[in-house]
Amino acid sequence: MIVSALPQEIIGLGQDVLITGVGKINATRVLVDYIIKNEPKFIVNYGTAAKCSRRVEVGKIYEIKKFIFIVYTNMRVLGI
Repeated sequence: MIVSALPQEIIGLGQDVLITGVGKINATRVLVDYIIKNEPKFIVNYGTAAKCSRRVEVGKIYEIKKFIFIVYTNMRVLGI
């Protein structure tokens, strides 16, 4: 199963894609429902992300093996 947040991210892909909507909560809600009903063998998250390094080239596909999850719950505490 291929998953994407927005239809604009998968233009020309030519596959059945589960659209979840933007954000972790939307993705979790839609994916859990889909997994329970369909029991897919694998899930590929297909989408776009902001460029955060000069080593990352726009238009290339990268396999992400590790990421850092940050929760921005109270920005005032951080002085931001």
